[in-house]
Amino acid sequence: MQKRPFLLGKSFFPKENKGNKNLEYFRERAYKASNRNLQFLLKSRYEWMSEHIKIDDTGCELGAGIGISKLYLPNIDFDITDCYYHPWIDRVVDAVELPYDNESMDFIIASNMIHHIPYPMKFFKEANRVLKRGGKILINDVNCSLIMRILLRLLKHEGYSYENDVFSEENAVNDPNQAWSGNNAVCDLLFRDNQEFESRTGFRIEFDKSMELFTFLFSGGVSSEFKTIQLPHWTLMLLEKIDNFLCNWPSIFPISRRSLLIKSIEYSDNNTGL
Repeated sequence: MQKRPFLLGKSFFPKENKGNKNLEYFRERAYKASNRNLQFLLKSRYEWMSEHIKIDDTGCELGAGIGISKLYLPNIDFDITDCYYHPWIDRVVDAVELPYDNESMDFIIASNMIHHIPYPMKFFKEANRVLKRGGKILINDVNCSLIMRILLRLLKHEGYSYENDVFSEENAVNDPNQAWSGNNAVCDLLFRDNQEFESRTGFRIEFDKSMELFTFLFSGGVSSEFKTIQLPHWTLMLLEKIDNFLCNWPSIFPISRRSLLIKSIEYSDNNTGL
């Protein structure tokens, strides 16, 4: 188990998740041309994925939420899925019981989805099953830095805990009865040891980079909303450079991560770690 951080390392989950679940509103908000800051953030979160997906690859996005990925990946054909139906969703899919054939897919997109799964290992087993050898999981998720832990405690949007065994299929890392329950420390725990992660899941961590602070704070939020002011593009570019510099201190400043996982071996129940 990863040693929890010294500052604000104690588990925190709000009594009531205060995130706004009106996805229709947030989807429309993301499409508005006037929301330059938000669109700058979303472009950064998705466009890097096109470098790792071939034009004829087969794939899906899981837990798509407001479903705006194709706005930034317009030349790639893939299923937009979520655990609930919305008009923009292609298919209702449970991330731990994927309705796809063995070794039928080239990639899976998981944008701020993994920290919501009560049993992450079940997802990785299913992803290993449906992906071809060399298949990819492209991830945007949370980096549970000190700043992120402060924000979570202030906004009471979601929580975090370093006390969980993220590889367990029996002990949930968040509330399995609440789809919006999130443990924002999950990816920190999953990716703390590359060798252990690969031996447990059959996926190699190609890279795991921290990102975002001011670009997020000035975005006004993606599926939550807070006040901001719209900035010119050059200012947003400057903020991104500042964020990249602050990523030299991943335990303190950046609040998000960008990760690429490559299927390296077939999963079996003998993958029990080192």
